Amino acid sequence: MTNLSTDFSDARILIVDDQEANVEVLRGLLEIKGYTSIYHTTDARQVLTLVEKHEPDLLLLDLMMPQLSGFEVMAQLRNANKMSGLMPIMVLTADVNDLSKERALREGAQDFLTKPFAFFEVDLRIRNLLFTARLLRELSRKNAQLEVKVEKGSEALQRAQTEILESETKYRTLFESNLDGITICAVDEGHQISKIIDCNEGALQMYGYEREELMAMHMGSIELSDDKQHAVKIEKLKRTGSLTYETSYRNKAGQERFMEAKVVRIELEGRVYAMHIASDITERRAHLEALEKQNASLKEIAWQQSHNFRAPLARILSLVDLINQENKTDDVELIYLLEALRLSAYELDDVIHHITRLVEQSKFDSKSPEQ
Repeated sequence: MTNLSTDFSDARILIVDDQEANVEVLRGLLEIKGYTSIYHTTDARQVLTLVEKHEPDLLLLDLMMPQLSGFEVMAQLRNANKMSGLMPIMVLTADVNDLSKERALREGAQDFLTKPFAFFEVDLRIRNLLFTARLLRELSRKNAQLEVKVEKGSEALQRAQTEILESETKYRTLFESNLDGITICAVDEGHQISKIIDCNEGALQMYGYEREELMAMHMGSIELSDDKQHAVKIEKLKRTGSLTYETSYRNKAGQERFMEAKVVRIELEGRVYAMHIASDITERRAHLEALEKQNASLKEIAWQQSHNFRAPLARILSLVDLINQENKTDDVELIYLLEALRLSAYELDDVIHHITRLVEQSKFDSKSPEQ
């Protein structure tokens, strides 16, 4: 059995993002992780040419770009027969709504990276995709060899069957080593997702159950969604073949947590299954909620401070005007000092106005701007 290398330092990676800062962040992270063949562009119109020139092993593609959107880039690649699982596409986006994710999956994307980037997530997701692509290339090569061997007779066929078993072992290794919680559920004739028939170690860690316990359950008993929400998901899965959503779930310890889930409808040996891939986002949500509260507090503080400063400033300006009116002398120094005081007060008032305006205009956004 051939050992599949997990050294991806020579993998060719193409970064496409119109924001140079995002490109530099990703390139810096990849270089830190030892990748040596990194290509990038901020002009989406160059993607097809760069793909043909460098034949990347992975494409990191921003969705929202001015010249061409990520969706249009994927359409270009598909029309040029450059879309395949051998060059997986990871979408970079701050738009995490279901419609955008669904469309990206239909257009050919395999995974998502949500802005702002979490470095550990970038590394793990890139390695997972590169490992999958390498596995597919290895399997493609093996399958081509197997077809030749099958034609040579029963002895070659036996060897081919052995190698197929080894290929299945590789698939199982990939399935078990994935850090996301993956469950495979049967789908009955009424298109309802029934009990869990398989799961990986990531699912056991995420939900807290033993394998035997989880295999006796339904995903509906883990996810905290009502019957109406469940029916909508089933209908969407039936219609599109895949869906992505966020929901809450309860683990074995009784804790209510949050997950981001992707469900894909698959067919194996004439039967229909649903592959449920979930990642826990509880800490991320808590972090964003804390930032939102902090942002609201800062606005309140800025408003209060603005109010507290403006009152004495108004009194200072009134006193300056009163002194000017009462001053019957031609004391040049006094006139100069009063004018300097008045101008300084107005300057401080402008600064307070500016700070208040910035705070009022600012709106905390958990999504890093793409443009």
